Amino acid sequence: MKGFRTAALAAVLTVCSSFAQGQTLSDLISAFSGEWYSFDRVRAQSGGVCEIDVTTETLGNVFVARSKSCGAGLDLLGAWGIADGQIVLLTEDQRTLGVLGGNQTRMTGDDLASGRSLILERRQPSGFVITLQQAIRNQSCLYVGYTADCSDKTDVAQLLAAKADATVPLTTAARLNLRNQPRRDAPVALVLDRLTQVSAFECLTASDGIWCKVDVDGTVGWLARNGLRQQKWAVTTFELATEGPVLEVQP
Repeated sequence: MKGFRTAALAAVLTVCSSFAQGQTLSDLISAFSGEWYSFDRVRAQSGGVCEIDVTTETLGNVFVARSKSCGAGLDLLGAWGIADGQIVLLTEDQRTLGVLGGNQTRMTGDDLASGRSLILERRQPSGFVITLQQAIRNQSCLYVGYTADCSDKTDVAQLLAAKADATVPLTTAARLNLRNQPRRDAPVALVLDRLTQVSAFECLTASDGIWCKVDVDGTVGWLARNGLRQQKWAVTTFELATEGPVLEVQP
């Protein structure tokens, strides 16, 4: 247990993603308290959505946090705190469960208890998510990149099964940003050309679709599967890699 806590606290100091500089502790507490949700299917219990209430109620030198319908480690949540501008999720006896950075609508980071990455979001989606969801509802299908082809819905289960010892091969369907966290405001680590082949070793579900974690020649980052074409058409930005040679598809 001691080793787990030491490693967790070390991770608090080394996570790169951080909140806006210059915010006071009071600012952070006010901005990030309240209800958060995980849409990751692995975490949701009883077919619901994992809900987290990050309160301003004090518990020693930290604050009370509660979870509902959560699994994969978040069922142990009992408190939260702030360290070096990061949100730290804790058990009631203050063992670290997760370390998160981000903004007031989406936090991302590492779940140290389960070994999975973690995306937490507010219930009210961002303007981009609203536009994306409306486009998906208005279309008969999700287009693959800049083509008129429809994405295969059965790919989703295979993507979400990706893990370190069972990676899933992908091919990008458009020029695509590789970000260092599964957020659209996260820094871009690389820009991948269309038809780049990579392997995903983790994929998560969020309000704006699936995000997959990949390693591109030693650079690890996240790819957002859903995007908007001409701010109107909902598209997939990568697909499961096909067997045999990849053929060029004209937009």
